[in-house]
Amino acid sequence: MNHKFVIAIGLTIASLSFSTAIAQERREERDTKPQHKPPAKNPSAKPKPGHGQPNRPPQNRPPNRPGNQGNWPRPQPHPNQRPVYDGYNYPRIHQPRPGQIVIPRNRYWYPNQSYQFNGPQYSNLNYWQSSTFIYSGQTRRWNPADWRFAVDDSLIEIIFRSERISNSMRSSFESQASRNDVRSSLDGGKAWNRIQRLDQALEKLRYETGNVNERDLSSAVLDVLSLGRVLATTINRDNNVRRMVGGNWNDLQYELNELARYYGEASVQ
Repeated sequence: MNHKFVIAIGLTIASLSFSTAIAQERREERDTKPQHKPPAKNPSAKPKPGHGQPNRPPQNRPPNRPGNQGNWPRPQPHPNQRPVYDGYNYPRIHQPRPGQIVIPRNRYWYPNQSYQFNGPQYSNLNYWQSSTFIYSGQTRRWNPADWRFAVDDSLIEIIFRSERISNSMRSSFESQASRNDVRSSLDGGKAWNRIQRLDQALEKLRYETGNVNERDLSSAVLDVLSLGRVLATTINRDNNVRRMVGGNWNDLQYELNELARYYGEASVQ
């Protein structure tokens, strides 16, 4: 009886050892086989329509700018029309020199481009060109390239053109007044003196532009506008004087009003 029991136990142990060996062999065989992984996605492949992110309409992107971003061509004025800077001001075409004192411009001023000059020579003046003019009986030099103060191009243009128109108006009026003895009348004598005073004030303003600071330049502008208003009352009251100044006064009045708007002052009417 004991002999049979020993044999049964031996068979059981042998069976368990055999099963363990087979299981170990299968596990080792499974570990040595290569594992099948899903194929890697191609990063350069574009997703098909309907998969992934929804389709978006193409965006309007600005073209690539060239590398020399600091050398863009600056805006240039049209020969017969003042350029507008963002609808508010002219562009500063001539940049200040290194170390030059800059007089801030009025960014809220914009040009009136609807006016047509009676004198076509005033439509396209090169106010940046070096020239000479008379102030206090002496010849003065106009050369913005040598100025101590950098002034806005639009203001330079108004001052330059106003002085030129004033010279023409004074010369024409004095010639006619001398022939017709206009100075003998009260209004004629006043017109003579006031035209000369305004012309001298504009010569002073042109002389000081670029050579004085912001406060002194503003003071010279206010003197010009004050004399312009006084002259306007005389011209409006005397038809004979009004006829002699003619289109020159219309052009000068327009420029004075542009100057008044630039400085936020009352107009010359």
